[in-house]
Amino acid sequence: MAVTINADALGTAIGADATTAARLLRVASEIVTRYAPDAPDAIQDEAVIRVAGWLRDSPSAGILQRRVGEREYALHRPTLTSALRSSGAMSLLRPYRSVGAGVCG
Repeated sequence: MAVTINADALGTAIGADATTAARLLRVASEIVTRYAPDAPDAIQDEAVIRVAGWLRDSPSAGILQRRVGEREYALHRPTLTSALRSSGAMSLLRPYRSVGAGVCG
């Protein structure tokens, strides 16, 4: 199976310009296909959209600045962990993930 979504469709789905969409498509596709290479195309495409959207919107630091009216807040986000987990893509891909057995003993 393979990711079939293109940069134009991804950009439309996540509201990104062409350059950002192309960059995120490469990153998200790699993350998704490494996690569940045998997932159906439609599932991989949706997972790529979710991961790319999460990466686009996530801050690069653990502190997020927000303004509400005249007040400004600093939100601490200690849960900046996995793009797969945080975006919801992991739950889509999990049924297709191959988990090998280890050697015991």
